Amino acid sequence: MPDIRYEGWVFIPVDDDPLASAPTSFYPPMITTMAVDLHTSLIFQFASAAATLHIAVECTALSAEQRSEALFDVLTGSQPDRYKPLNHAGWELHYDGIYGIFSTQIERFEQYLKLHYIQRQNLILAKISFSQP
Repeated sequence: MPDIRYEGWVFIPVDDDPLASAPTSFYPPMITTMAVDLHTSLIFQFASAAATLHIAVECTALSAEQRSEALFDVLTGSQPDRYKPLNHAGWELHYDGIYGIFSTQIERFEQYLKLHYIQRQNLILAKISFSQP
């Protein structure tokens, strides 16, 4: 699967309105290890929309334990302050050494993609990658 690069990303530590919260600025496309907790959002800006996108969220194996398929709500929009929810089949988990990798596939995403964390337990992220099947 060829990787799809994002142009920038945003971390919103408390996102009480995931459909309309607006970021103040975008960071360069390199995420470092970080913790997310309930109602944290990550927004990714892409050069253009695509029909299908595979998302892989790599986290520490210990923080991945006992998670359900409802990990992140996935939202998309053509502007960084207007989103609509995207349906997906849920998050599948597999392990690779000390990492747990959650993955899902979405259809018809727009230029901005938001991952809104909906679990109560913290998750330690190491990497988020995108590809086309």
